[in-house]
Amino acid sequence: MAGKIRGAKTIIAIDLQPGRLELAKKLGATHGVIENMIDALGSRGRAVTIGAPGFGVRVGVDVMYHLTYGREYVGCVEGDSLPSKFIPHLIELHAQGKLPLEELITTYNVKDFQTAIDDAKAGRALKAVLTWE
Repeated sequence: MAGKIRGAKTIIAIDLQPGRLELAKKLGATHGVIENMIDALGSRGRAVTIGAPGFGVRVGVDVMYHLTYGREYVGCVEGDSLPSKFIPHLIELHAQGKLPLEELITTYNVKDFQTAIDDAKAGRALKAVLTWE
């Protein structure tokens, strides 16, 4: 969504879950692939990790390939932004209808918490939210 808002022409979503790739395309990705992100980079391309599987997971990188083609692999937290400015900006984008966060949320009654956990693990729910109604 952010790439679309910023006017990026090519937005490549990479995920292991086909359903998440379809959602990414619906929200602005121009391409979706289930393969190694590093191999998908062009010359002087940049891969950015914005979500991670947890500590201890390693990524193999061919250093000479990166040096030869000027590629980058970086981590990113909150868009490398200042939260005091970034969060109000996100709220404004959502109010304008440009940031449809509700597309990312699946709501479950608290009684169905196990279904929410299972759906999140299986990739059927991107952001599972429990309600006490």
